[in-house]
Amino acid sequence: MVWAAVARLQQQAQKVSRNAWLFLWTVFLSNVGLSGIFMLLYNLYLVQLGYREDFIGLLSFVQTGAMAFAALPSGNLAPRFGYRNMLLWGTVVMGLSSLLLCVWTSPALLVLLNAVLGAGLAMRIVPYTPYLVRNSSRAERTLLFAANSAAISAAGLVGSIVGGQLPELFRVLLSLPTAESIPAYRGSLIVGAAVGLLAALPMALADEETAGLAEAGAGPAQPANSRPTVQEGRRLRAQFVTVTVLFAVSAASIAPFTNVFYSRVLGLSAGSISLIFAASSVLAAIGTVAASQVAGRAGKVRTMILLRFAGAPLLLVLAFYPKLWVAVPALLVRNITEMAGWPLDGAFLAEIVPLREQAATVGWRSVAWNLAWALTSFVAGQVIVVSGYAPLFLCAGLSLSLASLAYQRFFGQYRL
Repeated sequence: MVWAAVARLQQQAQKVSRNAWLFLWTVFLSNVGLSGIFMLLYNLYLVQLGYREDFIGLLSFVQTGAMAFAALPSGNLAPRFGYRNMLLWGTVVMGLSSLLLCVWTSPALLVLLNAVLGAGLAMRIVPYTPYLVRNSSRAERTLLFAANSAAISAAGLVGSIVGGQLPELFRVLLSLPTAESIPAYRGSLIVGAAVGLLAALPMALADEETAGLAEAGAGPAQPANSRPTVQEGRRLRAQFVTVTVLFAVSAASIAPFTNVFYSRVLGLSAGSISLIFAASSVLAAIGTVAASQVAGRAGKVRTMILLRFAGAPLLLVLAFYPKLWVAVPALLVRNITEMAGWPLDGAFLAEIVPLREQAATVGWRSVAWNLAWALTSFVAGQVIVVSGYAPLFLCAGLSLSLASLAYQRFFGQYRL
């Protein structure tokens, strides 16, 4: 059975278009550099600079707030200037702003650069669903969205392992007394930002769409009795926005502070944290591919709901018992189920939302996600300084449960 599943995956992978493969390479390199190396170390670098969780929360607020404000313009401009061009220049903006974050340390400049980075992220996130739809057929779309998530997970693995070793490498190269120092972290961050900038190269080699596939993906693929009318389109968009806000509140309660929690509360080193992040990436990649296969039998919506709800119980336990042996499994399960759920969500949206409306729908979801993330992470940083991490784990578990129930209420009738 396992080998049969592997053979099916190989057959499907052979049908993936050149543009889609180049997009996946951009995703992989960008996430190695920025989501892997950079995100692993940047908050630890800020701590060494003397900043606390409240300022880290402020930077998260600014970055995601900028993403929210840039999402709708990105959604409106992408059809005019091309989805590929938006993806390319978004990657460039992300890489350059990250490089500058490595060398500028004043609060005002950090805030400004996080705003620029957020705008670049919006330019990358909003066009990706319509771009993949234009470069894939319905038959391989679920696999392609799963491959995108798996590429992110694989990049997280590579970035976490490399990022965990880079500070020690720079300690040796620069003859520093400790790897957990500003120069060691700064050198490591520059490497991550440079890899993130290099990720623009595959997208520069890609085309806007694959001949014959854009037309194949031009309409919704759900059963006729569940296709949204024009009037129902707004309600469908509002439902997607509602669940997005709840998912964002859950994620933003803890994700921006996970590495600081491991370091300050549990006393783990950067190397140990990198191993946990690497394990999370490996398991998320496996979970993503497995979830795409389960969804082919049980349905995308049902699989998505079960995955997301599975992340909630251990977070609630962690709120009352913040020990290492509880924290690591709880945060691993949360990350794995979130990563495995997003490709199913993206493929589901691509099937029920008409192609001409997808960029706008993704744009509104991005606005909702980033505004909710911005406000939640800002408040979370203040709460941590005053009351610790327990209230945030409780908030994350409850909002994730509510999001799963809302997804069932809104979309449970779809048999896709």
